[in-house]
Amino acid sequence: MRIPSAPPKGKRMELRFPDSAGNQYLQFAVILGMGLDGIENKIDPPESMERNIFDMNPEERKKYGIKSMPASLGQAIETFGQSELMKKIFGEYVYNNLLRLKEKEWDEFRSHVTDWEIDRYLDIY
Repeated sequence: MRIPSAPPKGKRMELRFPDSAGNQYLQFAVILGMGLDGIENKIDPPESMERNIFDMNPEERKKYGIKSMPASLGQAIETFGQSELMKKIFGEYVYNNLLRLKEKEWDEFRSHVTDWEIDRYLDIY
């Protein structure tokens, strides 16, 4: 979600769902819950960023407080599992079941042998 800089009459909010493969209802719940958390805790939004963050080196991104997204589903699950805010947004029942479901999905994914792995390693070993 972003609010582009503009004169008051031209102000608008843009909502872009993060991943078309994800559950849009869960994504929207997170967006609303995080927005509400920001309002309740009076969290100021960061300064506007006009640069392309993908052109920045790691030191520049750190300087601006720009963090990277998890690099894998496993890292995303670990981050989700440590988030009290996600537990608050979803409620304990949904949170725990979603966490368990995604951990199972990650375990199945990691144990799957792909065609690339077979082509790459079968002749070597």
